[in-house]
Amino acid sequence: MGNVAKIFFIFLLMLVVVITGCKSPWVSSANIYLDQQNNPDKAEEALKKALEQNPNDAEAHFLMGRVHLAKEQYAEMAASFNRSLEISSKFEGQIEDIREREWRNLYNDGGVGKFNERDYEGAIKSLELAAIVAPSHWENYYLMGMGYESLRNLERAAEKYHKATKLQTGPKEFNLYYNLSNVLFQLEEYEECNRYAIAIIEETTEDSLRLEAVKISAGALSKLDRSEDAMGMYDQIIQASPDDPDPYYDRALLNMEIADTAAAIQDFQRVVELNAEDLDALRQLGLIHLDGGTFIDYAKALEYYQKAYALEQPHSYNTVRGIGMALVRLDRAEEATPYLEEATELLKQLKKK
Repeated sequence: MGNVAKIFFIFLLMLVVVITGCKSPWVSSANIYLDQQNNPDKAEEALKKALEQNPNDAEAHFLMGRVHLAKEQYAEMAASFNRSLEISSKFEGQIEDIREREWRNLYNDGGVGKFNERDYEGAIKSLELAAIVAPSHWENYYLMGMGYESLRNLERAAEKYHKATKLQTGPKEFNLYYNLSNVLFQLEEYEECNRYAIAIIEETTEDSLRLEAVKISAGALSKLDRSEDAMGMYDQIIQASPDDPDPYYDRALLNMEIADTAAAIQDFQRVVELNAEDLDALRQLGLIHLDGGTFIDYAKALEYYQKAYALEQPHSYNTVRGIGMALVRLDRAEEATPYLEEATELLKQLKKK
């Protein structure tokens, strides 16, 4: 630095001291570098000197946070702001304003923007930065959970959803609860899954969301061998949506588990009434009647399997074998032979896969 520059810098420091009184000249210089010259590197140099002289200078730590922000060093920014607040609350309002502004930028532009573009990994990275800037915002973890769920990382999704629920202080976000219960079901955490589903059922005012929660609860209760409770949930769903074939199908499976074959048949038949091309329901009806033990049952089994066969392309092993077995039990072995041969070939293909 030339003599003229040194003299000017000393004069500048003296002027700052006169203007600011007891404030550190290095802090005052940092203010000038940040606000007037947009030079965070010089500001950082000055602040390091200020903190060497006084490690408990709240303003120096606050300004150092701004320096780190200018360099997009968010973890360091958060540490500097936190240290400033530990020393004094003087800059609390400014710190909160900065955090909120930067959080919105990171959350909306980086998190929501990239999520909508299906760049889930990029969205998660932006949201992790947003969580450093404003760790109390539950929305960070909610959207992170959605990102991980979209990437099929269900364990991490559940972790982030849990974090979001713990941070919520206002009215519950029941879509968050639904997402968490759905992920927990897939992770086979049925007890906890049911707890979140029940919370939705008992507290939400949104009928469609409540119905979805009832479906999850019914599935979880069924997995927990709480058949009677699960049946009650399916009854609620069917009462609310009598033309939806899915709950009839699920209730039919539950009826099969508890050996109520007649009720299962009735529900599977209702599924076929609502959707004549439901192959799973047709095969289930065929299977039930194939085990019925009478010629009438075998004839019904053949009818259902043939309906499925006509709809399938390509044909499935279970359907083709079902037709063959029904014909055998009806003493029509010659007709059964080509179906059983086809079933054998299909089984060989399945084993190769």
